[in-house]
Amino acid sequence: MNQSTSSKKEASTELSKLFGRKPPRFLSQLANAGIKKIEDLLWIFPYRFEVVPRLNSFAYASPGAKFIGIGKIYHVDKKPNRGFKKGNLSNATIRVLDQFNQDQNTLDLQFFNLYPSQLTRLAEANVILFYGEVGLFNGRKQIVNPEIISTDPTEEEIHILKKRSESLKPIYPTLNKVKPEQIRQVISLIPEQYWDQIPELVPANLLEKRNLLGYKKSLQILHAMVDATPEEKIRARDTLIYFEFFIEQIKLLVRRSIIRNKKIKPIKISQEQIEKCFKLFPFELTDDQKKVIQEISIDLDKAYSMMRLVQGDVGSGKTAVAIAIAFLLARNGYQFAYMCPTESLAQQHMESFFQILEPLGIKCHLITGQLKGKKRNEFLERLKSGEISVAIGTHALIVDDVKFKNLGMTVIDEQHKFGVEQRLKLTAKSKTEHCLIMTATPIPRSLSLSFYGDLDLSIIKSMPAQRKGIKSRIVTGETFQQFLSFLKTRIEMGEQAFIVVPAIEESEAMDMTNLNHSLERFAQYFPDLQLAGLHGKMKSDEKSEIVKRFSNKEIQILIATSVVEVGINIPNASVMAVLNPERFGLSSLHQLRGRVGRGDRPGFFFMVVDKKISQDSLERLKIIEETTDGFKIAESDLEIRGEGDLLGREQSGVGNQRRIANIVEHSSFLEMAREDATQLFETNQQFVQQSVQQYSNDPIVRLTI
Repeated sequence: MNQSTSSKKEASTELSKLFGRKPPRFLSQLANAGIKKIEDLLWIFPYRFEVVPRLNSFAYASPGAKFIGIGKIYHVDKKPNRGFKKGNLSNATIRVLDQFNQDQNTLDLQFFNLYPSQLTRLAEANVILFYGEVGLFNGRKQIVNPEIISTDPTEEEIHILKKRSESLKPIYPTLNKVKPEQIRQVISLIPEQYWDQIPELVPANLLEKRNLLGYKKSLQILHAMVDATPEEKIRARDTLIYFEFFIEQIKLLVRRSIIRNKKIKPIKISQEQIEKCFKLFPFELTDDQKKVIQEISIDLDKAYSMMRLVQGDVGSGKTAVAIAIAFLLARNGYQFAYMCPTESLAQQHMESFFQILEPLGIKCHLITGQLKGKKRNEFLERLKSGEISVAIGTHALIVDDVKFKNLGMTVIDEQHKFGVEQRLKLTAKSKTEHCLIMTATPIPRSLSLSFYGDLDLSIIKSMPAQRKGIKSRIVTGETFQQFLSFLKTRIEMGEQAFIVVPAIEESEAMDMTNLNHSLERFAQYFPDLQLAGLHGKMKSDEKSEIVKRFSNKEIQILIATSVVEVGINIPNASVMAVLNPERFGLSSLHQLRGRVGRGDRPGFFFMVVDKKISQDSLERLKIIEETTDGFKIAESDLEIRGEGDLLGREQSGVGNQRRIANIVEHSSFLEMAREDATQLFETNQQFVQQSVQQYSNDPIVRLTI
């Protein structure tokens, strides 16, 4: 591991060390863009290449063509730039004598807006190597603002350049106002010993197996530092894509390895108890639900902490699984904590848990920000003593004074709604640190491997038999009146409806229907009905009161923002209409759709398009109209919106360290990297130990440790 550690140290060399005591100011601009070390800069790749002619005599400098030449400074004519208000800048004309053939041909190099340090550097040089486009001024050949490749080059440098044929000049992007030539300048200063010490972090047999190149060679090819065929350039880029995924997967496996090395006391769940929990409910659990409960029970019987992700489409019955696990833990002397992203969702889960578990003597309690004073103190005492077995709440669960007697498991509902630190704070309250993550956001396989590659995965695909399904339709201006008539009919049948809008107040930046306007508009359509508005900026007690009234059927139509996307469970609400649906992602629309059709009646989901939208937007909405398969929808959403927008990348930490690999475009490389990394971890203990030592402090690894 010593060699790897040394190499890692070399790879982390600060850019400023390439410049000695006076590094240029633009390095601070690079640092602000996250480019602080040599390796950071090497992952900024050219977006195109320019053909540079071979070094030649001034006689071959043709107007309009690119030219690289070497000249001895013959005369310097400098003038202050009085038209430039900032700084002590100068213009200069430097006449140079051709040094290629030691003849008397001359060329003018015209510089504008030189800083004093730049002018001094040029004036003190004897010979300069330059590059630029040749022009004519008053019949003389000149190059305006040429790139100075070097000043006073050595005989060896000149000899190498004279022998070289045409070459490629990388053109880099402008980065935080740092010019392409400045980036190229820094890269050119990277010493040879740096390249010699770059570690090959992917074993050679895997590179050969996947027909890839080495890490060092790939970087050099993509920066045009070595000659390469077109096929090698493709392989070089493929190598770095694979490399990013491979290292990412290794870090996830290290994270998993560290968690599994923390030994804990197993929780033994008997098969008899499992069979009992299947019969807790007034309905038959689906085979998928039973399978997930079995998987979790097996995890609890292991000597290391469980980290499992349960994916289940909206309405698939994840809550029933959670209730069953809470029952099993309580029967074995452990407590259970369930953290929800909203108070309304916590309240609804509390009602579900209470209905099933309280008759069995399993005490459940809700904790939110609304629980205060004497009642809160009583709750804390009962929780600490173990009298309360199931605590359901929001962020209020993670407050320091919330202490458990024997917490066996934490469940995080919709993890991407929370910060990582919040989740860790709750799991830290348990000696077992068993953590179950539940999400109704279907996650495509590629995204799951990248974001949750260290977790065991359970999927609930089948829906409960009592669900009647949901029909979806796009509503245009021509069919809007038909929609209103249908809505009126359903409400007259005793059902309720959601109207969802994408904004709360007027927005000048975007033409979106806002909540207040919609409330007035639908009140005019239905003057005899009770309507109310709901949005995330309301106070908690105000939101709870509106949801309660809606649940009690005192409100027939609820106009809301996407705050209803997660956790509003009103079985009597059979209709939802989303206004300006093109403003929502596909997964969000699918989540919203899951709020209806939850009872014994079918659900109806309408996407109301007020104005003419683009054909692309219409095609997106047709995906929702044509399928209720959340995984198909998530795949489409991933292609359209990208991985960061779909899951909230900042909550995971994974993915945002990649620079060129993209799971949408490069999913096959992710699959290969996952397979290779997993196999390596299973067969090479020395590699595992080295990886743990190397990456244990990496931000990705520390997310769950």
